[in-house]
Amino acid sequence: MMRRNRSTTHRATPSPLVVLISAGLMLALVGLVFWPRHSKKNLRTADKPTLHRATVQPTQKHHVQPPVNNTAREGELRFYQGTVRGALPSSMRDSLSREDAKFLSALAARLLIWRLDLRRDLRRGDYIRVAYKPIEEQSRFEIQAMTYKSLKHRQTFHFYRFKESGRKFAAYYDKNGRDIELQLRNTPMREYEQVTSILKMRRRHKGVDFKAPEGAKIYLPWRARVVRTNWNMRYNGQCVKVQFFKGRRIHGLFLHLSKVMPKVRRGAVLPAGTVIGLVGNTGRSTAAHLHYQLETRRGRVIDPFDYHKTYHRKIPSRELAMFQSYRRQLDRQFGQHTRK
Repeated sequence: MMRRNRSTTHRATPSPLVVLISAGLMLALVGLVFWPRHSKKNLRTADKPTLHRATVQPTQKHHVQPPVNNTAREGELRFYQGTVRGALPSSMRDSLSREDAKFLSALAARLLIWRLDLRRDLRRGDYIRVAYKPIEEQSRFEIQAMTYKSLKHRQTFHFYRFKESGRKFAAYYDKNGRDIELQLRNTPMREYEQVTSILKMRRRHKGVDFKAPEGAKIYLPWRARVVRTNWNMRYNGQCVKVQFFKGRRIHGLFLHLSKVMPKVRRGAVLPAGTVIGLVGNTGRSTAAHLHYQLETRRGRVIDPFDYHKTYHRKIPSRELAMFQSYRRQLDRQFGQHTRK
């Protein structure tokens, strides 16, 4: 029987040189597998653009483009200028996004209603300039200054936002410091931010809208008898209807209230100046405001700015110099950022 040679029954032990070469090859293979992934990741990181605040530059059409960064910081002043070619929103879409044009044109219209009939007076070729800034509110923007050159009236209208000391809200004034808005005597709102709609602004709108914080007090303009409260609440929200003991004894309607005061009951006779409710956002409403409407007993709508006595406020002489300095500053900025 043949014996096996013991030297052939055991595996040969590899030399140290072979071990080192094998280890080196394995490391090289691992590097080839993982290096492309790491390299691509670095390339993607390096190629990622960095977002910077854009510099506002006029286009060839002389429109000023808004900053590319749509999340611009609150307070950054932007400039728009353009020629009216139809309705304001469509005209502004030449250099603004559809949404920005919608909001900015609505704010511009709130000022223009005090100088123009928006349904009849706008002309192709009218020229508008607006200085505005983004704000963290539903309206999105806040106009700081605006000029509108009307071909029909052959006149340029100026609007400047300014807050007097001691007043809760800023207002818009002309170049001489005269309030743009008409003020109502015996007003139902003693503190409000702005009149956002009047009868001449929208055909189907039957009253005046006072933009005010929720909870602001609503006052009875004249002595009146309460006709009813809280009807058609899906549309009106909490509401009050009264009949004034004045002249033709017309009716007054107060809509979208957050609260009707307990003493405001059907048949109650209340003196002028009575707080009848608080401003709200109830019913068919998109923001806190008071809808104030006047009508005859047969339902014919009356314009409050025709029925009430009215006046224009002026900036007090002690603050007029400050206003004029601020106005000139805005005019210089208009000159730097817009041109025709």
